[in-house]
Amino acid sequence: MFSGLPIHPIMVHMPMALVILLPVITLIAFFIFKKSENITGKKMMVYVGIFHLFLTISTFVSLETGEAEEDRVERVVAERYIEIHEHKAEAFMSATSVALVAVFMAAFLFADKFFTPTMIMVMLMQGVLIYLGYQVGHSGGELVYVHNAASVHSEMAKTQGLEQKRVPTHKEDDDDDD
Repeated sequence: MFSGLPIHPIMVHMPMALVILLPVITLIAFFIFKKSENITGKKMMVYVGIFHLFLTISTFVSLETGEAEEDRVERVVAERYIEIHEHKAEAFMSATSVALVAVFMAAFLFADKFFTPTMIMVMLMQGVLIYLGYQVGHSGGELVYVHNAASVHSEMAKTQGLEQKRVPTHKEDDDDDD
């Protein structure tokens, strides 16, 4: 728990943001390399690889924090739905790991001689990662919004005295002094 909130929903945003930003970062690296005469393809690929490393680490942390929440969420959500999300998360973790290794291998084996084809290959992998990330996010969203997984934490908050404060509606908040 972090400030009374489960860590998993906080952590999952990092890999989702990174997976979307990676193709943009890769394109920027590609154009910087093409415009510069002083930067090697290997160096640019290592920079892209560092972002892949962040993606892999944040995915691992998200997976681990999800595992920590699993028993609690199983109280309100059927195990089969949790397993679907877990399998998709594991597939995403595997894919980010493979992509990480592939990017660094490409950096040291191919980037200086075959920079453009290497970058195209990396961007294709990133497209697969976006698809797999979407699958994980969608199944996680279904757990929360369709299967009511967040209700576990609402009940926990009540028992810990962290009940939600009532927020006035727009009509109640209207200070019309006319």
